[in-house]
Amino acid sequence: MSTQVPTALDSTVMRAVDRVVVLGAEADVAPVPGMPAPLTRWIIDDPVERGIDGLDRVRLMRDEILARVRTLAKELTPREP
Repeated sequence: MSTQVPTALDSTVMRAVDRVVVLGAEADVAPVPGMPAPLTRWIIDDPVERGIDGLDRVRLMRDEILARVRTLAKELTPREP
């Protein structure tokens, strides 16, 4: 995950991907015409609300995102017959 970088969303990208995941409640992303993929919003727990801050907060959020990405990868990977 540490080697990944965000990809800017534009209509061409949104029409070419298997899934669009919007992270957080505040991001404003709408589906575009011709988009074959569902739009999924992930609301990530913010540990600061439980008094966890700094590097521990970032690591907890990273770990939650990583777990969700792994689950999504399993969902999108074709199964052997």
